[in-house]
Amino acid sequence: MIKKTKKLLEIAAIAVIIGFAMMGCGESENNPDISNSPNNTNTPNEPNPPKEPNLPKEPSLPALSGTVSISGTAMVGNTLTADTSSLGGSGTISYQWKRGTAVIGSNSSTYTLQTADIDKTITVTVTRAGYSGSVTSSPTAIVTLQMTEGLAYELIKGNTEYLVSLGTARALGEIVIPAVYNGLPVTAIAANGFSNCPNMTSIIIPTSVTDIGANALSGCTGLTSITIPFTGASLNGTANTHFGYLFGAASYTNQNSSIPSSLKTVIVTGGKSIGSDAFRGCSGLTSITIPNSVTSVGRDAFYDCSSLTSITIPFIGASLNGTADTHFGYIFGAASYTNNNSRIPSSLKTVIVTGVTSIGDYAFRGCGKLTSITIPNGVTSIGSGAFYDCVGLTNITIPNSVTSIGSSAFLNCRSLTSITIPNSVTSVGRDAFSYCSGLTSIVIPYGVTSISDGAFFSCSGLTSITIPNGVTSIGIQAFSYCSSLTSITIPNSVTSIGDYAFEDCIRLTTVFYNGNGSNWDSITIGTYNNDLTNATRYYVNQ
Repeated sequence: MIKKTKKLLEIAAIAVIIGFAMMGCGESENNPDISNSPNNTNTPNEPNPPKEPNLPKEPSLPALSGTVSISGTAMVGNTLTADTSSLGGSGTISYQWKRGTAVIGSNSSTYTLQTADIDKTITVTVTRAGYSGSVTSSPTAIVTLQMTEGLAYELIKGNTEYLVSLGTARALGEIVIPAVYNGLPVTAIAANGFSNCPNMTSIIIPTSVTDIGANALSGCTGLTSITIPFTGASLNGTANTHFGYLFGAASYTNQNSSIPSSLKTVIVTGGKSIGSDAFRGCSGLTSITIPNSVTSVGRDAFYDCSSLTSITIPFIGASLNGTADTHFGYIFGAASYTNNNSRIPSSLKTVIVTGVTSIGDYAFRGCGKLTSITIPNGVTSIGSGAFYDCVGLTNITIPNSVTSIGSSAFLNCRSLTSITIPNSVTSVGRDAFSYCSGLTSIVIPYGVTSISDGAFFSCSGLTSITIPNGVTSIGIQAFSYCSSLTSITIPNSVTSIGDYAFEDCIRLTTVFYNGNGSNWDSITIGTYNNDLTNATRYYVNQ
């Protein structure tokens, strides 16, 4: 019996030993022992880092149900209100108002209609905290203006359309011409139709108008703003395409003397082209807006608009297709980007671009007086040298649609203090932000896999920078002469750092490295990087 018991104990002991051995094998498969790995810097007795706990999955949210509607009259100046009384659920509601597909307002249950909404419809989309999805309203009626009472209408073209003139209306303040009268379109402005109205301060002509008679606005010496469907005499643009035609100017050469000195703002709402010399010499205008319907702009269209402070344009250069003359200064008479700055009015500070999908090479190069440029959503690429030497630029936003930034794109934009590169960007070219000495912070997106040569060369205002995980190489002179840089975070995905990458980073004292000492030692680090290698290094994930 004793022998049998001893035998059973021996068998049990062997089983326990085998069990432990199998457990060890299983652990090695799921958590390989790296203590003998050549890249390991942990001591043999140091425990492996704990596994991340399995977090419970977030429960799926119920779909938002119900409806939202808009109350209020679709007329400029009126306030629209989102009615969410039929929306399902409970919780905080967020709002997004749209004119067509363009976002025009958010985080408010109301929206006040503006001149830009004329001839458009408005919708509102709502979301609710705690629910997935969104609900969108039906569109409003087409937005109109409260028409001026007393205007005179004359039937034309076989009694199918109307021609309009001042009639008995009091020309005080704003004149609003309707697009439709008695169920028929208003398509023409009579010759001398609104002339000699010195107390009229603004006039809005609808896009239904296709012809404007001579001297229609001559003698309107108090006019400060005008909204027109095209420039010149007619929508087809076959003759008299200069802006001053409305005020009695025979050609562009004398339009400045005909246009009232009080006129500052021009909003064009339609048409397909702006003719050569259209606004030439209009030295009193301060703001001009050109719509997305325009696909071409003639040479010298805005030549000598010497008081212009802001301009809204659908594209840069001569045409939407961008086949030639793609530099911004073209519309001011610049033959190429090399003389952009000398032809653009020194008063011009703000440019809003609304309708392109790319910013071409050298588009704004040398436009040193501009302080703010707006790039529209939908732009996917910023060309080489696009904003090179825009030394006065203080404000620019790169939209989430951009995927690539060309070489030298923002070189010497030394007045920029911060810029966010969106996560959509996967490529940043050589010298893209070099000499941006005013930059104090910059966010590099996670989609970028390499920091190009000279990308941030001489960004002497940068104090810290984080290189995202996924970047494998830092190029030659990438951060050279970043003399204010005190700390940098480098991921363990980096395998090479180019020559001079951190040359003369004299204040660099701290490097945070997301790896261990052996990982760091495996990086190929080029010459003249003593400021990097001599900095105190912290192995964040050791």
